[in-house]
Amino acid sequence: MKRWSRALAAFGIGYAIATTVGWVTFPRPALMWTLTFTLMPLVFASLAYWYFHGAKPSAGEATSEALRLTLLWIVLSFALDASVFVAVIPLAFGAKANWTFFVDQSPWIWLCYATLAPIVFGGLYAYQRRHIQLVPASGA
Repeated sequence: MKRWSRALAAFGIGYAIATTVGWVTFPRPALMWTLTFTLMPLVFASLAYWYFHGAKPSAGEATSEALRLTLLWIVLSFALDASVFVAVIPLAFGAKANWTFFVDQSPWIWLCYATLAPIVFGGLYAYQRRHIQLVPASGA
């Protein structure tokens, strides 16, 4: 990871936006999931673009950087979802830990994690289109 602080900041911003959208739309599950699969990919793709803009990976290291960023964001998402939705929120409201959270939210939550790969690569694609000048095939 070329820029850990930038990768973590981008994730934190995205997670805060996603959590806010989730809380605001929670009473309307159809709206919540619609925004999750329309608005949030745009937010995270923009944040991935922002990360790549700051990390400035070369054309040769861009794919591996995108894979590392994707893996980091999936691990952080899972860890935060597990701690926040399984323990923190239920305990804050005087309930027992919600050990079935991932089952209850299946398959949608797993789709959210899976979509991080194309989202990050979409951000990388946008970065490359704008910032990396590729050498012509002839090498000239």
